[in-house]
Amino acid sequence: MKKRVLILLLLLGGAAPAWAVDVGGDVYFQYSYTLPTYDSAYDPRSSNNDFSAFDITRARLELFGEPQPNWLAHLATDVERVHDYQADVNGDGKLEDVTTPDAGRFALVLRYAHLNWQPKTYVGVDAGIIETPWIGFVDQANGFRFVDRLLAERAGWLGQLTDVGLAVKGDFPGHYGSYRAQIDSGNGAQDFEASKQKAGEGRVTFVPAFAAGVLGHFSLSLGGRYNTSEDPPGPALDRDAVGMALLHYRCRYINAGLEGSLDSHWGRERQKPTSNGMAATGWLSVKPWPWFEPFARGERFDPDLDSSGRGRAASRLDGETLAADRDGFWGLLAGLGFHPINDVDAALAGRITWFDETYRGGPHDGETIAPAASLLASLAFSF
Repeated sequence: MKKRVLILLLLLGGAAPAWAVDVGGDVYFQYSYTLPTYDSAYDPRSSNNDFSAFDITRARLELFGEPQPNWLAHLATDVERVHDYQADVNGDGKLEDVTTPDAGRFALVLRYAHLNWQPKTYVGVDAGIIETPWIGFVDQANGFRFVDRLLAERAGWLGQLTDVGLAVKGDFPGHYGSYRAQIDSGNGAQDFEASKQKAGEGRVTFVPAFAAGVLGHFSLSLGGRYNTSEDPPGPALDRDAVGMALLHYRCRYINAGLEGSLDSHWGRERQKPTSNGMAATGWLSVKPWPWFEPFARGERFDPDLDSSGRGRAASRLDGETLAADRDGFWGLLAGLGFHPINDVDAALAGRITWFDETYRGGPHDGETIAPAASLLASLAFSF
């Protein structure tokens, strides 16, 4: 639960009006165990056989301040693992792979730093390091992000949770929906903006009048994202266009959703898409008692529906990439969620992934790669 504290700001040696600031945060702790399902002689994932690890996937500290009515300042830090990255090392405009000895270690990052002005419920402005329109919205609908991120985010099609930009947002009259439209760097809040190109993205949510009554909450959300990049800089651009949709129902006992995204990518100097990918997720959780919630999530990932640029999207998929020629996979995550006390959530889950890909070469040439399986124990708490 957030605690209210009083912070006295001093400006140029004089006393400024005091801001009432809410302080809060949340932590995600996880234990994962990868089951030994791989052929150690021929499978590139064999190093993960019989592997277990503890990890912190979120450690967020947040400050919310209200300098004036209808104004909200939000600052939040978080932790994430350091990864190798790309940078313009030689100053020639070309991005090159850079390795770092700190890879795998924790780094403190600035997750949010923005100012929101909301003069009316139906219109407001958000500027700074802001949340992107789709990822956080869908995660809140799903309710189990502390167990694992949703597929479209892991695939990298939707950018990152936050980015540097400017947004216009609000609720429709009568609370029959909401909207958010923004322009941002397209690289995520933690990455330097490598070119002058930007991303435009948005979301609109409809809540029909008949679906806001005693039977629960039903909504339909549609979103889109268009991003261009120049690597190396020049007249030709790489372009990505993503369309998203979410059908969501929630009541006291049930939370169900079906979310999907279609990604089209145009390579340099191409007039037609060089690849079209699809990511779809469906989930269902049932809460018969306040402290107990079985849940299941199914996934389907196809990096290239027309097979003309196979593997482009899959090569960016966190922790699941085998090779650049992956065809796709089906995934299932299922488990039990627990809510023992306020602001504390836990889950025990199992995950299995069936790959469309086959072995290339060796005695298993042409055989389907064995499924990947893991066990997860997750704990989330807020303060």
